[in-house]
Amino acid sequence: KIVSIAGSDSCGGAGIQVDVKTATSLCCHCCTVITVITAQNTVEVKSIVALDEKLIHEQLECVFNDIEIDVVKLGVLYSKNIVTLVCNYIKEINEKRKKGNKKELLVVFDPVFVAGSGAMLIENEEYAKFVLNKICPITTIITPNFYECKFILQTLQCNVNMEQLNSVKLSKLLVNVLNINACLLKSCNIVEKDITTDTAIAITEQENKEYAVDHLCIRKKKTNKEINGNENKNENKKENENEKENENENKIGTGNHVNKLDVSTNDIYSYDVYKLKTKREPGVDIHGTGCSVATSIACFLAKKYDLLQACIKAKKYIYNCIKNGYDLGQRSKGLHHLKASQELENTEDQVDITKINVDIL
Repeated sequence: KIVSIAGSDSCGGAGIQVDVKTATSLCCHCCTVITVITAQNTVEVKSIVALDEKLIHEQLECVFNDIEIDVVKLGVLYSKNIVTLVCNYIKEINEKRKKGNKKELLVVFDPVFVAGSGAMLIENEEYAKFVLNKICPITTIITPNFYECKFILQTLQCNVNMEQLNSVKLSKLLVNVLNINACLLKSCNIVEKDITTDTAIAITEQENKEYAVDHLCIRKKKTNKEINGNENKNENKKENENEKENENENKIGTGNHVNKLDVSTNDIYSYDVYKLKTKREPGVDIHGTGCSVATSIACFLAKKYDLLQACIKAKKYIYNCIKNGYDLGQRSKGLHHLKASQELENTEDQVDITKINVDIL
């Protein structure tokens, strides 16, 4: 069982509506806590209204007081007050579960600050850093695409040359900048005008329109034995620490949780990065893909898959959703969730999985 805490999309192609479709097609039960109501279609977001905080709190109470939720999917939370309310509630639930020796909630965070049509899905763009500081401490995995990643790094004022970072380095950077344990950096149709020295990631595979390539970075804390084994290496690094720290201060955001990267991060954590590649359906613009990716990961986590397997399963599922997409509106197609789930078990060879050596990064 999962709960989607997100907004309503009047055209049914994204938001709460598509989360329920995704979960149902994957044989999961999806509860909903609606945060905002939008008037939108595949072309534009005409208006967005946040629900009363009391009503949001009552939705949370009704869901969690009655149903044993495994995974939370976070979408549009819109305002500072809603973000604070939701994050504090999840923390309280996890504290109760700890005391009762129960498993804590897993949280999948889809950082939808901007709609595909370009409309802001946050009350004030300046609130984005506050949102990240609140949500990241409770997040299991974040699922940004290229543009969302760019927005996050700009929000945190990270002084990085994105042209110099491939997707592997970028996924690892996001994990450390946001101080979370997993990031799925999704492929997207990078617009040619965005391939500039100021804004672009020079990713040859992303420019090859035959493939849709995602990168999953999973960070794990090293054991004491692993850390102690690096002590000799650390001694050799000490003379360069001040120089590295000065460099890192210009690369990382600051805040209560989103903080500057400690120079010893690589000695505390180990990193596994995986490239997940499928064929790309040419010339297809789809409404609601980001929501479906995050929700499908949440469903597979609820089914007890680990992070890697959940993301692989979700990648297969989304490929089939897009492949079987149907005409929805003027701008975009819709995802065919039911057909995708029916084909899921027959797509073992559709995702190419490569583990990348991050020691060279």
